[in-house]
Amino acid sequence: MIRKRVLTIWIAFVGALTAAGRSDDAPPRPSPVPEVQASTGAGADSLSSNSHSSPTDFSEGVEQAGFAEALTSALHDHWVVAKPESAKFDKANQIPGTEIWWKFGGYIKGDFIHDFQPAGTPDRWVPTTIPVDGSDGQNTLMQAKATRLNLDVRAPSDWGTIRGFVETDFFTNGNQLRIRHAYAEVGHLLAGQTWTVFTDPDGIPRTLDFESPIAFIVQRQAQFRWTEELTDNLKWATSIENPTTAVDDVVTATIPGDPAQPIPDLATHLKYKSEYYEWFVAGLFRDVAYRPDTGSEQDRFGCAINIVGILKPTKDDKIIGQFVAGNGLGRYRGGSDLRLASPGKVEPVDHMGGCLALTHAWTETLSSTGVYSVAVRRRESTDPGDTPQLANYVAANVIWAPIDNTTLGVEYLYGSNEVHNGDFGEAHRIQATVQYNFP
Repeated sequence: MIRKRVLTIWIAFVGALTAAGRSDDAPPRPSPVPEVQASTGAGADSLSSNSHSSPTDFSEGVEQAGFAEALTSALHDHWVVAKPESAKFDKANQIPGTEIWWKFGGYIKGDFIHDFQPAGTPDRWVPTTIPVDGSDGQNTLMQAKATRLNLDVRAPSDWGTIRGFVETDFFTNGNQLRIRHAYAEVGHLLAGQTWTVFTDPDGIPRTLDFESPIAFIVQRQAQFRWTEELTDNLKWATSIENPTTAVDDVVTATIPGDPAQPIPDLATHLKYKSEYYEWFVAGLFRDVAYRPDTGSEQDRFGCAINIVGILKPTKDDKIIGQFVAGNGLGRYRGGSDLRLASPGKVEPVDHMGGCLALTHAWTETLSSTGVYSVAVRRRESTDPGDTPQLANYVAANVIWAPIDNTTLGVEYLYGSNEVHNGDFGEAHRIQATVQYNFP
């Protein structure tokens, strides 16, 4: 039942918005039926040689063929872009003797991090991991694992420019290489791993901290995505994405079993972009499930909304606001999707959060960003006492670009963590960063 509901919602979005995206000014296409009739002489002879055929059967076959050709033509004209003359893009290099253009990019990033109290997570700022036991102690860390490497390759095709993009970093335990992005894109279609359709990468505030504000959705995952340009300023996208269900530890401890992912996550968004402001509205629909070792699978419907607004009142200022709420969305921001509702039953976790950020350019080479973000998990009587319920994230930085392709920055971070039983913890951090962007 839940899977049918999710699928119905997605089909409704696809049908309604694809229809809306079509141009009402497009000239009517002539019926292709006469052409089919004129070019199917051999087919007519073959049909007439069948003793069971009749003029009525032939007419129906022609009408079906005509409908198929008309549908194919409509889809081609609406969805397939004409082959571009060149796939050249900024700072790209051409492979000699081909139409292929490529660019190597990324940056080297070195971080110095000092915590004045235990922070829980030493290499990122994650307030929900701040200890609430009153422990004390300082910690210093130096790292370069946020360094990124990417390769962008593009070539013209009959469906428009085809693009392949791969980006990696080393942000793992042991500095092992990992994939951030790996996708191919042509025309309206994208396949591979990149930002979820449920988030707006343009709205991520500029922080030196790797994690980004606690309420902001920063999930990247494998997906198949379709994008429509409804107007010059408005785009719509929808996707099916790799599902993963995260559950509270108490669930597996009480009900032996495993999280289940019956169907893909379904996401869709509208994005409007102009010179002075932008807005983004996204919806997420999920089947989050748990499969006990004994007994039937427990399926739960999860849905959420994510809203982002960007205002640029002057050329030197940018204001970002974000609000996200829903149930079963915890995994999209490092939390849980399912909680224990009773000794034998699970239910989706309700989350809500927001973010407000202001960036100001003091000069052409000096800028600052201030951020406040909050994340709230709904209190339930069955939650364990150490379940994070309310977390705050504060960041303020100064970033200087003294020479080309190089930035120096320092950032202050504050976080607090309140858990279900009322215990509270807070921490302060200073982070300094040197970054060199590959030209």
